[in-house]
Amino acid sequence: MVYQGPLGSYTYVDGVAQRSGTGIDLWPFDISTPLPNLPPVVPIIPKPIYCQADVIQAMDTAWAKSGNAGMSHPNSQPFEGAFNLNGTPSNYKIDPSYTNQVGKMTIRYSTLFSPTPTFANFHVHPKGFDGNNGLPSTPKDSYEGKRGDTGAFDDIYAKTGQAIQVYVMSWKGLSVYDPVTGQSTPLVNGTGFLKGDECSHQHLPSRS
Repeated sequence: MVYQGPLGSYTYVDGVAQRSGTGIDLWPFDISTPLPNLPPVVPIIPKPIYCQADVIQAMDTAWAKSGNAGMSHPNSQPFEGAFNLNGTPSNYKIDPSYTNQVGKMTIRYSTLFSPTPTFANFHVHPKGFDGNNGLPSTPKDSYEGKRGDTGAFDDIYAKTGQAIQVYVMSWKGLSVYDPVTGQSTPLVNGTGFLKGDECSHQHLPSRS
């Protein structure tokens, strides 16, 4: 018989409690007496990366660099403010360039000489260039007529095995594309992501 005790799971062998799978005696215990009821274990779920305080601040900076997603300079060449996250979701640095202009932003590939590869890209789709309902662009709807967000990062994944998630900010909301699943997912409707509105239900400390 197995019980869940204060230090884990226990198996009773000849009236003695043993830590499950270890064979280590913990204390003699009458097998007919169950352990007292304990409060349920509540798993701690880490914040999504877009709910981290420094990432929210970076999204706000990229949004401002884009002229509030094109609204500050209508009828002009769109500027997609952007940034990369390099490292891991639990230990990362924000690329400070805040632009995805050619030659201004670098994808860090995972190699022996690069311990902090890029694992996420955030960029703005200005108003009027936010088709596909605000989701990451695809080869079929890229306004540049190229591979779009999904195609470009699918190519990186196919060639290197490095799956970089692509987050798109627009007036329609925040969404993400994952090359591993090949799926785009809307995360936040509207511009509430700039304030972390969808993260208020999470009661975990922010990264410092």
